[in-house]
Amino acid sequence: MDLLDLRFVQALSSELRDGVRIVKAEVLVQPVECPLCKAADPYRHDSREQEFADAPIRGQPVRIQFQRRRYRCRDCGKTFFEPLQGFSAKRNMTRRLVHYIARDSLIRTFADVARDVAVDVQTVRGVFQDFSEWLRENHPIATPRIMGIDEAKRAKVLCTVLTDLERREYFDMLPSRKAKPLNDYLRKMPDKDRVEVVAMDLHQGFVTAIARHMPKAIRVADRYHIARLAQNAFDKAHVAARKELPTGERLAMFRKRGLLALRDRRLTESERAQVAAVLSPFPLLLATYESKEAFLTIYEAKDRQQADHALTRWLERLPVEISVYFRELTSAVSNNREIILNYFDRRYTNAFTEAANGISKLLQRTGRGYGFEVMRVKLLYGKRGQVVDLTNYDNDEGPPAGQYGYAMGMVASSGRKAGTTSGKPQRRGPAFSRVDRLIGEGYYDVGNDAIAKELTPLIDQFAASA
Repeated sequence: MDLLDLRFVQALSSELRDGVRIVKAEVLVQPVECPLCKAADPYRHDSREQEFADAPIRGQPVRIQFQRRRYRCRDCGKTFFEPLQGFSAKRNMTRRLVHYIARDSLIRTFADVARDVAVDVQTVRGVFQDFSEWLRENHPIATPRIMGIDEAKRAKVLCTVLTDLERREYFDMLPSRKAKPLNDYLRKMPDKDRVEVVAMDLHQGFVTAIARHMPKAIRVADRYHIARLAQNAFDKAHVAARKELPTGERLAMFRKRGLLALRDRRLTESERAQVAAVLSPFPLLLATYESKEAFLTIYEAKDRQQADHALTRWLERLPVEISVYFRELTSAVSNNREIILNYFDRRYTNAFTEAANGISKLLQRTGRGYGFEVMRVKLLYGKRGQVVDLTNYDNDEGPPAGQYGYAMGMVASSGRKAGTTSGKPQRRGPAFSRVDRLIGEGYYDVGNDAIAKELTPLIDQFAASA
């Protein structure tokens, strides 16, 4: 079997030089007509030495060296090289290397990919940029039926994140959280009538924009966001109570904040006794804790009517002396009660969106210097489930019909070798433990030798135009 396995190319010799596999090769085809004027019988003019990068073989970068023949047309006098099959028209590399870089740069850092194939990191960035543009034009992601919307600061940009909560995938990212860019995007969004439910926090820009451009979609306030408002109310009261204590007692009470943040139903008897000991000297703090717990039990309601009744009862029973701490929550209920209660009809949350934002934080940490568009493409396409068919991208079918005539030929199926992933394990803090399960499921490869199998079809199509 030929070492290169390229159409119309035969390997002559191979040697390892400074960690790079150098393959001397020759082209097994000669033109029988001029590709410009179609005149027959061009003659050989001279030859030039050329070198092309190829995908790694057995983990070693590869360079293919040709003494490539040049021909001159007898009629028009133009010169041209003998044709190469399976090589990029834009870069001195094979199409399968373009494929390799395009695929791996989605899920690994540019520096890692550049080291694997022994090319400059700017070359990897260039292929990735071309691939990004091609993806945007040829593989838009389907509009979700159940959509999540949230904000996140990535690549120094406060952006809007849209997710598909059914398929557990990113849908899109916008480089702004402001109302005008979001409204412009939603106005032009394809198939937006397909969206049935949108889970969100109560950021007013999200609430009004979705209502304006997706009037049929049911807006559902994320239950965890609302629960956090209740917890924030208790935290404010906790801070106020600590201020009156001596330093030692204030620190001891501060250390109990984690226990106080747990739901009462999750506490053991011993822990419940500790909570009571902390709260009993502070009547207002105790009342705030009980009101917080009472509000959270509303989400245990079986249906919308029961939840609506419980919410009304909670507002009526909220003590006036602690209402200042719950002002943010009561304002949210007053302005968006319908959206909050919609949860009990459509029990969707933004939990996946929050976890996916954690993955994007890991991505930014592993690849320093990524701009917004690089982050966007990696998050949208470099994960499990987003399958893109690359059948026609930089395919190996050769020049358009009629560009060359062939005097001889030897067809071989083109193949590729999978690369390995390298890199030191990343230092991880406790905040990242929440996304470990998603990473384990393959939603994002952070450099642990696990390239998602679904990315394999992303190869051939891109290479055709590269």
